[in-house]
Amino acid sequence: MDDKKGMFDLKLKELDRQYLRLQNYFTLCQGGDKEKIRHEIEDIKAECDNMDEILKDRACHSRSVQASKLAEAQSDYDKTIKDIVDHNSLESTALYAECAIDFAMTAVNHALLAALSAIDLQMKEENKSKKETKK
Repeated sequence: MDDKKGMFDLKLKELDRQYLRLQNYFTLCQGGDKEKIRHEIEDIKAECDNMDEILKDRACHSRSVQASKLAEAQSDYDKTIKDIVDHNSLESTALYAECAIDFAMTAVNHALLAALSAIDLQMKEENKSKKETKK
């Protein structure tokens, strides 16, 4: 493994961009520009729909059974949320926003655990390979 470049660098940069975007949207929303907010809602809905299609494609066409099942689980979660949340209700939408933020924090912890586990396994493999090479 290259010490200067980690196996999850690209995903971490993507996560950082999304977090900065989230902060910017919260600032925008607090500014109260209704037209801008409505425009952003439509853009984000389109982006979510696009991600749904990507997940469906991954679930159907992935060569990895695990990747396919993970994509399917994420897609199922998204469908369940759409069935639960009434986006015409302030209470329902605000509650969902709070839950989504909680879910995001939990997801970050799960991502950290999975990434650390993968790095640990990779290091074990590298050590095993080094020992076999020395023989």
